[in-house]
Amino acid sequence: MSTPKRKIEFTPPSFAIRQKVGTGGIKPGLLDKAQKAINENSKEFLPDAKSTLKETIQILEKSKDNPQGLNTEDFMLHIIQLKSSGGMFKYELVTEVADICMKFIEKIEIIEKDAYQVIMAHLRTLQVIISQKITGTGGTQGPALTKELRDMCARYFAKYKTAV
Repeated sequence: MSTPKRKIEFTPPSFAIRQKVGTGGIKPGLLDKAQKAINENSKEFLPDAKSTLKETIQILEKSKDNPQGLNTEDFMLHIIQLKSSGGMFKYELVTEVADICMKFIEKIEIIEKDAYQVIMAHLRTLQVIISQKITGTGGTQGPALTKELRDMCARYFAKYKTAV
C-alpha cells in the first residue's frame, strides 16, 4: 500500500451550496441507466444532421445578397445542434468543424462576401464529413482539415482587422 503524498482534507460545503445542490448524491444505478439509454439510442444521427445542415445552408444562402437579413439566432441554433449532437453520435469531427464555424460567426459583425465564403467553406466541409460518414476525429486528415479551417479564419481576421 502506498503512502499518500499529501494529506487529503475534506471541506464540507456551505449551507447555501447544500441548498442549491441538495443532499444524498446520485441514486444507485442512475448513471448505469443513463449510459444504457445513450448506448441503446436508436435515433439516427445522419438523417437529422443532413436535414439540419440543409436548413443551415438555406438560411445562409437567403442572406447572400442581404447580409443584414441573416437570422443569426436561427443560424447559430442549427450550428449548435450539429456541434452538440456530433460528439454524442461519435462524429467528433462534425463537432470540431461546427465549433470553429460558430466561433468565427461570433467574432464578425456583418456577413459580407468574404465572411460568407468562409462560413460556406465550413458548411461544405460538414456536408462532406456527413455524406462520407466520417466518424471520430477524421483519422489523419481530420486535424489537418480543422487546421486549414482555423487558418482560413485567421487569414480573414488578418485582412479585416476590425472583425476581431
